[in-house]
Amino acid sequence: MRTERKSRLKAILLNLLLLPCMLVAAVATGVAFVFVWLVFSPFRSRHAYHRMERGIVRHFGRFCLWLLRPIAPVETSGGDFLTHRPEHQIFVLNHKSFSDTFLCSLLPVRDPLVLLNRGASRTPVFGLGIRYLAWINVTDIPFEEWREQCLEELAQGADIICFPEGTRSGSKPTGPFHSGIFRIAVSQGLSVTPVVITGNEETPKRGSIFLKPTQIRMRMLAPVTPLPNEKPFVFKERVRKMMIEELEIMEGKNHVG
Repeated sequence: MRTERKSRLKAILLNLLLLPCMLVAAVATGVAFVFVWLVFSPFRSRHAYHRMERGIVRHFGRFCLWLLRPIAPVETSGGDFLTHRPEHQIFVLNHKSFSDTFLCSLLPVRDPLVLLNRGASRTPVFGLGIRYLAWINVTDIPFEEWREQCLEELAQGADIICFPEGTRSGSKPTGPFHSGIFRIAVSQGLSVTPVVITGNEETPKRGSIFLKPTQIRMRMLAPVTPLPNEKPFVFKERVRKMMIEELEIMEGKNHVG
């Protein structure tokens, strides 16, 4: 009991230290946005301008993860997250926590275009950043409209990051996947790279900013290519099954001989 109280006290002290540091980093990121807007936006194309800003966000995410190492270190596996650049351009991740958006910064992407739902786009401050970065809110616009946006961004060299569950599952089992991104992958003959995340269910917990000490694990699986004449629903379920099986292995729920 005494050890548990000490651990909780340590977690509280770390939160009191780290959260203000993240706030300062967020303010610095905002200043960088304003600088880029003033200096570069008049002379760059819309896509080049957004690419610069998404790069700023990626560095912000990596810096925050570095800050959080004392309380929530991240272990990556299944690929070289620093230098490997796969040919495919779509990543799908399971969604346990708000911190998943920071973990996106570790993916080997050139220009991360993130697809998020209505709830994320309405989050105070963060939601404004989503709209400013031209990330796509897939629940408030028709599929055909955001499909065209994705195809345009892919043609410009962007990489798509998607949470097909649409909402956070927390400590619950992985939820059903939406089909939109898989319809795009099948229609364009693009492979999809599954990324499985575990350990951050309560870092932070829904409705809280408290970061519970944990070990976050993030594993990138091999790209999955649609089979000839495979329907998007079947492709989606095949990818989801692979991710659930890998998640069970990572969490020790499935014995591997």
